[in-house]
Amino acid sequence: MGDAISMLRNERGVLTPRLLPYAPMLPTLAAAWAEVRAATGAGVGARKLKLQRWFGVRRLQASTTVQRTLKLQVMCRPFESG
Repeated sequence: MGDAISMLRNERGVLTPRLLPYAPMLPTLAAAWAEVRAATGAGVGARKLKLQRWFGVRRLQASTTVQRTLKLQVMCRPFESG
């Protein structure tokens, strides 16, 4: 898993644990990293690029979900009793 986390830090800009709300994705990323290690030559770069794309898509999906949740909370405030 260390190599996968290093890739996030060095190639995707995830710099600190504080900025890493992606913990649920790490086991999948670590498991897929075995495919990167198994590759040779240009295959290493191609597989790393696929993982980086996957990470980017998942990050956007998570961000969108959070934004929707926050928007829904704001919309529901007038209906809260209190």
